[in-house]
Amino acid sequence: MRSTWRRRLRRIDGAQIAFSILAGLVVCSLVAGALGTAVFDQQGGAGDADPLEYQEPSTELEDSLRATVAANPENVEATALLANLLANTGKVTEAIPLYERLLAANPDDTGRRLEFARVLADGEKQADADLQFGKVLSAEPGNVEALFYRAQLHRTWNPPRLAEAAAGYRQVIELGPDQYLAERAAEELAAMGFATPEAGATPPATPPMEGTP
Repeated sequence: MRSTWRRRLRRIDGAQIAFSILAGLVVCSLVAGALGTAVFDQQGGAGDADPLEYQEPSTELEDSLRATVAANPENVEATALLANLLANTGKVTEAIPLYERLLAANPDDTGRRLEFARVLADGEKQADADLQFGKVLSAEPGNVEALFYRAQLHRTWNPPRLAEAAAGYRQVIELGPDQYLAERAAEELAAMGFATPEAGATPPATPPMEGTP
């Protein structure tokens, strides 16, 4: 189902375009500033400072997104950007209600739901992540990304759900033997001591959903 890999194009108004450009400029300025600092340090202008020393990222973009969302909670693009930013900076608890708001407005957005499931999995909210992966697969049974990352979730479950993880990895291989995730799934199966299925075999049924709504 190649269409599931394509993101839907959303119509945006002039204000949203302007905001997207502003956010891009902020990111570019932050990157340029970081690169300039590293070059300056490497040339000795910063004394004994380590040019590779980790620097805390600026909160300028986050503050800008928070202000935009607070002023207009219906701004889908800003809300999605803020949710993603918070999730990627370890603020999963703050990101969750933003994803829930986005999905409440558009429950059929499987791409966003898959992103939410991965955020929940990374935040160690296993049952909730499993529920969201299951919803994606109910809508799109051949979604290779959902199958792979749900298998990863099952493998790291406490205690591990190895049989379900192996079943998920096999489906990934059978549905897309030439894809990158299929190669990773084969590696995971080998590490677990499971046999790798032949390409083109009929995949087993998707395991049932678990977790609470």
